[in-house]
Amino acid sequence: TGTASININGTVGATTPSTGAFTTLSASSTVSGTGFSTYLASPPAIGGTTAAAGSFTTLSATGNVTLSGGTANGVLYLNGSKVATSGSGLVFDSSGNLGLGVTPSGWGSGIKALQIGTGSSLINAGASGDAYLGQNVYYNGTNNIYITTSAASQYALASGVHKWFTAPSGTAGNAITFTQAMTLDASGNLLIGGTTTPSGGKANNFVNLGGSGGFWTKSGGVGYFGTFDNYAMVFATNDTERARITSGGSFCVHDGTVVDLALVTFAKTTETSPVLVIKNPQYSCDMWSTNTSGDNVWVRFFSETSATQRGSIAYNRAGGLVAYNTTSDYRAKDIIGPVTDTGTTIDALKVYNGKMKGATVERPMLVAHEAQEVTPYAVTGEKDAVNENGDPIFQQMDMSSFVPLLIAELQSLRQRVAQLEGTQP
Repeated sequence: TGTASININGTVGATTPSTGAFTTLSASSTVSGTGFSTYLASPPAIGGTTAAAGSFTTLSATGNVTLSGGTANGVLYLNGSKVATSGSGLVFDSSGNLGLGVTPSGWGSGIKALQIGTGSSLINAGASGDAYLGQNVYYNGTNNIYITTSAASQYALASGVHKWFTAPSGTAGNAITFTQAMTLDASGNLLIGGTTTPSGGKANNFVNLGGSGGFWTKSGGVGYFGTFDNYAMVFATNDTERARITSGGSFCVHDGTVVDLALVTFAKTTETSPVLVIKNPQYSCDMWSTNTSGDNVWVRFFSETSATQRGSIAYNRAGGLVAYNTTSDYRAKDIIGPVTDTGTTIDALKVYNGKMKGATVERPMLVAHEAQEVTPYAVTGEKDAVNENGDPIFQQMDMSSFVPLLIAELQSLRQRVAQLEGTQP
């Protein structure tokens, strides 16, 4: 009822199998039955010792197994029928590069690449650890090479820097000359058409548009648009230059001729600051009207939201003089009556002899706040006014507003002279 154990160290029993008898088995013998086990003190070899196709082979510790019928360098995988097979879908080369649907190109030593078809590759550059994503390119250890006859491009991640490269169409097998079209450096500067931040990295968050032009910020978060080096800024429409700011700060309009401007400000920064400031050590402003007939109007002055004209500066061609005009049309006036008692007004005006601070020549003059008490229409501003910084806001006067007063007084004097001479009643 137990299980028998047989220790075979030699030949036991007959050599022909029979029921109930011990039998010495050959390689071709078959044992059938139940209820016993066999102990082999020294396991025998199964099959031959020389590898042969279709045969079981006993291998020594240094033996090799050779499989035939697969794809050279192919990766073993289970196909749809769950049968182990290999093919060109996955191909390793001797350097450890893997091709998906393609045999890897001749990548240089130390390069590890995953090549997808003939178009794309994911590359590790070896000891540097730099990573590349390539299109129609492989590196043979010396040059970048076109895989097919077409354009090529490449994206690199190296030491925290992102780099984008482009190359025109080239012949398969020829060397590629890449152009580094864009760079995002480790400081966050985006350089389009460049590889380094201009002027030694004076800017933060620089967007370089090629050369020295671009957008950038500096300490304090102030944004800039312009050029870093000795270049002009050009403004264009329809691909034609319309204006420029030269490297020296001069502002030129239309034809590029330098206008002598050292500073132009078009937007006010406070309620008391102007909307236009022109500063230059020689000429603050030149105005040129090219009309050769009629009057040449250089400046017109408007107020109100409906743009009511208040005055102008023009060349009166008939009179041959520059006219500083104030609107005087009857449609803009309400006439009350003739001026009377002009002498009293004139006598109330205090005329002094003096000079302006910083000037060298004495001249007759009025004082604004005193004249304002007599002729308020001739004075602008308030006495002792200052701005938010405590700087004085000087009062100003329009001397031309006294002309009607003087004309009326002269007419009155002429009448009195005529009466004295007996030429008028």
